[in-house]
Amino acid sequence: MDQCSLNVLKVWHLTKLSGGGAGQYALRLSRALHSEGVESAVLIAEGEVLGGADLLIAEPSFLRSSATRAWVAILRRATNATAFHTGFRLNRWQPKSPIMPEDIVHLHGMTGWIGFGGLEAMIPAGTRVFWTAHDLWMMSGGCVVYTGCEKFRAGCQVCPLLKPPFQRISRLELLRKSRFVAGRSVIPIANSRWTAEKILGSSMFPHATNVPIVPPIVDDTCFAPAEEPCLREELGISPDRHIIGLGARALTDPLKGIQEFLEHLARVPELARRVTVLLFGEGKLSVAGGLDCRFLGPVADASQLARIYRACDIFISPSRMETFGMTFLEAQACGTPVAGFRVGGVMEAVWEGDEINFVPGGDMEALLKVMNRRLGYARESDGLADARRTWVSQKFSAAKVARLQLAAYAGTM
Repeated sequence: MDQCSLNVLKVWHLTKLSGGGAGQYALRLSRALHSEGVESAVLIAEGEVLGGADLLIAEPSFLRSSATRAWVAILRRATNATAFHTGFRLNRWQPKSPIMPEDIVHLHGMTGWIGFGGLEAMIPAGTRVFWTAHDLWMMSGGCVVYTGCEKFRAGCQVCPLLKPPFQRISRLELLRKSRFVAGRSVIPIANSRWTAEKILGSSMFPHATNVPIVPPIVDDTCFAPAEEPCLREELGISPDRHIIGLGARALTDPLKGIQEFLEHLARVPELARRVTVLLFGEGKLSVAGGLDCRFLGPVADASQLARIYRACDIFISPSRMETFGMTFLEAQACGTPVAGFRVGGVMEAVWEGDEINFVPGGDMEALLKVMNRRLGYARESDGLADARRTWVSQKFSAAKVARLQLAAYAGTM
């Protein structure tokens, strides 16, 4: 399927940042669509402008900015959680080149920067709008992370994340979101089967009978043979030590569970003294004595990220909830085994040979036992590493995912 058969001038991907899961998803998808002959661009609101992205232009307005800050401040006092976002932001943004009615607008990470009024002002009437759910916010009255609450199915009447007397704000948020979705005939896209099931069960899309599933793309760098010097040698890590990897956009995010995992690891000294932990992402963590941790900072370069994965004997994500599991895919594309919790859509990102390394959500002791058992194995054969790479390549390559997305745009999935 090419640009002519799709009958679109250009695809515009909107997201807050080029970093993080949603930003990387959008950038890689945009480049893949371009390779398939479709003009595509990523528009971001702030942060580093990576290849294929461009900054939106903020429309200055003291009154709108002040009102938005005041409303966000009220919500911060009203909520029991940090992952609650509003769609009543009044900020306005515009791209450097105008969006045309014949274009496609594809929404990605929409929390924390723009409201639905701003989207309606930016997107011409009649433009086809698609929205990929990278979290729960697309279908909820404000919450981002799925915690087991199913109130989004019935309209988020009373939100448990909001303190009295603010608990019905979630209903107002959902109604505003519903008006945008219905008014612009927004078509939902899921990043996993798990997310698709949540969308189909939500009150946001009551008439949906099928939700296209378009997973993330794994950067080709992960599949390339390792030619660079070994990171183990570069960091001066002894050959007799095992290396485990952990990473996230923000290491300090409590939902990622990294601090908690390190605390549990420190309580098992016979295991802790045998391993070196490589950590990538923003922020610093408190590390107990006896743990050898190397903080590598935020890593945006795909080749450097691949070096980290290849250096690890195992990559672990102790995240409490994920709609997918992008870091697992990247690690496996580099041939590295993975371990974590069976939560959300995680298992859709795990090769069958590594499924044994996944334990019930939140059970840190069980995860440490998996790690200890896995590190006790003899060095695995190159065949297992190749099997992981092959599985990821066949399902999550740029060409494969781009064609799935084009089919979703055309309504043929």
